[in-house]
Amino acid sequence: MLLSNPLSWSCNFRGVTVEIDPIIQPCQLGSLIAIDIETDEKDHFVGGAIYDGSKNIYYFTKPNDFIDHTRGKKIIGYNVKSDLNWLGQMGLTVSSKDIYSDPMIQAYVVNSNRPDQGLKAVAMEILGWKWPSYKDMVGIGRKKTTLDKQEVEKVAEYCCMDCLATWRLDEFFTKNFNQSQRDLYMNVELPVYRLLWDMECKGIRLDTSKLATLDLEFGKEVLLAETALRAYSITWNPNSPKQTLEILNQLIPGTHFDSTDKPTLLAYKISTPTPHPVIDQLLAYKKVKKLHSTYVVAMKERTALTDIIHTTFNQVAMQDDGSMKGIRTGRLSSNNPNLQNIPASKKGETYGNRLRSMFVPRPGKTFVDVDYSQIEYRLLAHFSQDANLVKGFNSGMDVHDVTGKLLGCDRKVGKTLNFASIYGAQSEKISVTAGITVSQAEQFLSAYWTKLPQVLTWKNSALMLAQSRGGVTTMSGRFIPLPDLKSRNRWKRMHAERAAINYIIQGSAADIIKVAMIELDKQGYKPLLQVHDELIFEVDPSTADAEMKKIVHIMENVVKLSVPIVADCHIGMDWNEAKGD
Repeated sequence: MLLSNPLSWSCNFRGVTVEIDPIIQPCQLGSLIAIDIETDEKDHFVGGAIYDGSKNIYYFTKPNDFIDHTRGKKIIGYNVKSDLNWLGQMGLTVSSKDIYSDPMIQAYVVNSNRPDQGLKAVAMEILGWKWPSYKDMVGIGRKKTTLDKQEVEKVAEYCCMDCLATWRLDEFFTKNFNQSQRDLYMNVELPVYRLLWDMECKGIRLDTSKLATLDLEFGKEVLLAETALRAYSITWNPNSPKQTLEILNQLIPGTHFDSTDKPTLLAYKISTPTPHPVIDQLLAYKKVKKLHSTYVVAMKERTALTDIIHTTFNQVAMQDDGSMKGIRTGRLSSNNPNLQNIPASKKGETYGNRLRSMFVPRPGKTFVDVDYSQIEYRLLAHFSQDANLVKGFNSGMDVHDVTGKLLGCDRKVGKTLNFASIYGAQSEKISVTAGITVSQAEQFLSAYWTKLPQVLTWKNSALMLAQSRGGVTTMSGRFIPLPDLKSRNRWKRMHAERAAINYIIQGSAADIIKVAMIELDKQGYKPLLQVHDELIFEVDPSTADAEMKKIVHIMENVVKLSVPIVADCHIGMDWNEAKGD
């Protein structure tokens, strides 16, 4: 990039003067700054803006200059963990204690249901500001370029506008939070955000020899699954959706498939008494192929220079379309790689076990894995105060056994019905999950509401309150808007009604694990991973039993319910062993 006048350039917008590569000392900046970093297509530094609330905003084209003026400051940034990651690549390690605020998380606290939590969408809504998007800057098609190929003044204005909007949004939210929002942000979401940065920086270790073995094993299984499919057609390439559609429609006359995605294939299986075996074979191929490429191959590439994997944990996550979406319930997500999506352990299937066995503690350490036991069902008992559920939990019984005995069915059916009470599953879904007929499912569901009447009473009451308020509130005061509760569209309204109960329960479970993570961190226990209700720690083997008891005590007592909170805990030399499945 070239300056049209490399000796002096500045412009003024929105009352602030932009200066490029200014000759100022870091001490001339305030101790609190907003930052924004621009990179090229390969994540190489293009430029960075710094603003401290004064009349000047500074844009630096040299990474070392930017680092020098950032070092030792308290930082505000929009999705600031991303910028801190780039700073780390440039040689500056920023402590989580230096993260002062992130307006992306503030915006998420105010409205978790916003269609796009990205900076420009939020700035347009809150400040009424609009400026070019990244796509506007780089263009599309043959005219597409990269930021490093453009005039520095243009990129400086773009970057500085991002930086200034970040500062102004932090000012707005800080001033306009109501007390519930302020408490949720300051006491839960911001401390968790800082902790997640620490977890991301530390990462988790992989056993590269196990990884190499799994690469061979999964590779063979992919080949076997592909060979089974090619028995139907020697030229079949199952990675080609178009070719797969043609073959499926030839193999299964009278059924027209318009997609080869998993939901479509499963819908066919559920609706067909004797589904064609090719469907199961295709699903099996897709699964092992995806697991192999997503975890094994991708992790081999990432461990070429180090055996430490650094995932990203999200309160707000980037979507495939480029928008930023908040996770309504308050749950965390993980990406790059997604360590929360490793399959659960199932009878006859070892994918999850084998993948988790790759994750090992650092030398001289062991894993402690702690998982909340039936936390969502305990919350159901707490909120509904149903006598049977409360008595069962207070007696140390398994809630699904309790339900099964009440209804005269086995534990599997009881578990499915408890699940249905939270997630709103209907008789068709219950029949498939529990392995019973639709008629039996209808009878058991009707009996469920009769035998556990306070669950139904609470659900009806919670739904009425949600309709009057336009949304639901979790234990930590997180308000989750549900505008479709008043929709004239019956299906949208029914979906919102099911979501309302789910969000109260799942959102409160997310609150509990976040509060537990914060308290554990205060006591010196920083997790390596969080997988919804599960936390994985690295401890000294000689003190593992004592550490495990302390961790369990903290997790079981971080909040008080009318039924006991129970945390299951195991120790192991890899994640699978520590999980104790």
